[in-house]
Amino acid sequence: MADDRLADAGLLRDALGAVRDSVVVLRAIRDDAGRLVDEEILYANQAWRRELGCLDAEPVGCRLTVAFPMLADRLTLHERVIESGVAYRAERPFNGGGRWFDVEYVPFGDGVIAVSRDATTAHTALDALAAREGEHAEAQRIAHVGSWTWEPAGDVVRWSDELFRIFGMEPRPEAPSFAEHSLLYTAETGAGLEAAVQRALEAGDPFEVPLEIVRRDGARRHVIGRGEVLRDGTGAIVGLRGTMADVTDLRAVELALREQETRYRAVEDSAVDAIVSVRDDGTIVAWNAAAERLFGYPGSEAIGQQITIVMGADAITIV
Repeated sequence: MADDRLADAGLLRDALGAVRDSVVVLRAIRDDAGRLVDEEILYANQAWRRELGCLDAEPVGCRLTVAFPMLADRLTLHERVIESGVAYRAERPFNGGGRWFDVEYVPFGDGVIAVSRDATTAHTALDALAAREGEHAEAQRIAHVGSWTWEPAGDVVRWSDELFRIFGMEPRPEAPSFAEHSLLYTAETGAGLEAAVQRALEAGDPFEVPLEIVRRDGARRHVIGRGEVLRDGTGAIVGLRGTMADVTDLRAVELALREQETRYRAVEDSAVDAIVSVRDDGTIVAWNAAAERLFGYPGSEAIGQQITIVMGADAITIV
């Protein structure tokens, strides 16, 4: 009965005529042993013929692999669909021309109905997205900034590859749960993060907190953690997302500069001579103890004032 219906091109044309996607109906051609050796085209709509470049030829009644040898590799898949009786869907390239199609193969008697739609645009967009994600990951690596998301329901945490590296770990599919985060930071900074997260979940406040990471090998890194809430369509808070910037090297530079400034201040304050530093506009920016004794102004009053308070109106030109 099924084969009789397949053979009736009129019924097929009525049933599939309204389908805008590409449609072809195929019936198995078997050898004496029952093996699938080819397929007969029972119906092909205009969209399918356009894709195959045969708008001016009638493919119905032709053997598939004779008329379209580039489709010969489909026979094995079609046989699996026929034998299993289960539809199969896949995204496939077409004839090496850079085009991709989303194809669904549906068993129908001793044959298949193949329905396909051009997915080239979507596939190209996915490739572009993957390229952008690769560029984004590279940018994170260069900047030492990792990103994360957290869904409290189920305690699902996702980290970017760079965030794993910041924590001294190899990137992997699953990040440490939020419940495990207390082991990743010093007690003081970890408590600060938990408090910021709690405020965010309760009030929706974004946060920025300094954190000190304790890696598994004992090494420590300094990061700035930032986060904001994620909301669903109703406005309810469903999670958090944010970044962590590794500022360890920057902090080391800042500490070195502070130490250098401290040493300079010690030398300046112990100097016998008065030392006064002035900007180009005449504003006093440094005033040592000897200057206090010489001019009678404490540093707290002199700094920020014009040098003219002690040296006259022409002092700026002299300096």
